[in-house]
Amino acid sequence: MRNNMQKRRFIILFTINFFITLAFAANDSLFPLFYNKYYSQGLTFGFAFAFYAASKILFSPLAGSIIDRYGSRIVLFFALVLFTTVSLMFCLVHGAKIILILRALQGIACAMFRPVMYCLLEFSEKQRGKTLGIFDLSFYSAVAAAPFTGSVIVENFGFGYLFLFIILCCCFCIFLVFFIGENKKNEPIYDKKQSQVFKKTEINTMMIYIFCRAWGISAVTVFLPIYLSGLSVSVKGIGLALSLSALLTAVFLPFTGRLADYFHKEILIVCGGLAVSSLLIATVLLNSYVYILAVLLFSGIFSAVSQPACLAFLMEQSESAVHGSILGHFNMFMGLGFACSPVFSSILFKYAGIKSVFIFSGLMGIVSTIVFFLMRTGRISAQSMSAIGNEPADWSAGKVTGT
Repeated sequence: MRNNMQKRRFIILFTINFFITLAFAANDSLFPLFYNKYYSQGLTFGFAFAFYAASKILFSPLAGSIIDRYGSRIVLFFALVLFTTVSLMFCLVHGAKIILILRALQGIACAMFRPVMYCLLEFSEKQRGKTLGIFDLSFYSAVAAAPFTGSVIVENFGFGYLFLFIILCCCFCIFLVFFIGENKKNEPIYDKKQSQVFKKTEINTMMIYIFCRAWGISAVTVFLPIYLSGLSVSVKGIGLALSLSALLTAVFLPFTGRLADYFHKEILIVCGGLAVSSLLIATVLLNSYVYILAVLLFSGIFSAVSQPACLAFLMEQSESAVHGSILGHFNMFMGLGFACSPVFSSILFKYAGIKSVFIFSGLMGIVSTIVFFLMRTGRISAQSMSAIGNEPADWSAGKVTGT
């Protein structure tokens, strides 16, 4: 009976994650066209993206704490209502400044939505990686389908119907929330417990690792089209290159998620991190489009190797009562990596050339992976030595008492 309830909850959460991601990924992919068509193309155009990114980054830690304090279902319901309100206001309002406020509210809703979905998942310790790997399929498949879905709607019916599609997706997901069921009761969360979690070396080094991985992904997204266009690759070829890595990641996630249940997560994280970062450097050392596609193909596979292991490792290192806070900080560091990379990489691009962008990003990933590995192995070695050192004392104590 319990397994049936878990499966039903998983299917409902998978569906909610797919439709919300599909709706707002379609909106984000076409938002520049919408804003340029109906509003100015000046400074406020940049602010529309900055407000969204800033609100998402700044609110992520707070959103995680709110989840731990008030419960996952309540936060999910509020996030979906906020998503629906933002979509409805996009249809009704026509002021450029109001659009900026709506983008900030969308960022807040997104900051709550991503961590709360993982907190609502129920799984056994032995199936954590498998569950996370399969669940992430809902995100990657939606991201892949969103640009095409949005473009078909806008081309045939206009932007108004795109926002109507988003509203329908949100309303459908709100309806599904009532069928999730009650989540497990967690012990009350205290600020002291949160601070103790973030004093863990493993957590802090993992956050640095996540920041550097996000930096590399953002660098590829922004600068790979420029590099490929310099090799006279067609627009379709550039689109294929950008989608190939994400597609392979989505395909392999169910399999690599299972690996995280049977192998050491630290090994998967290190192997995936080193491979992806090295392949990032190799991208600009090749002048053949076919070889670059091969590099991106393997990069997608190794990304799938490390991703479920990262999430499973973070949850393993923390109690269930602070999962929201952990995932909130996870989103914050990832968002910071995505936001900072284009800014600093553009400076490198200007003064040192496009190859320096990929090489620097790859080296950041390699260094962060090595630091995580050294800190983790050092901690394990210290624990092992402590355990060995305690054995003689316990044995001698037994001898004295005659046991």
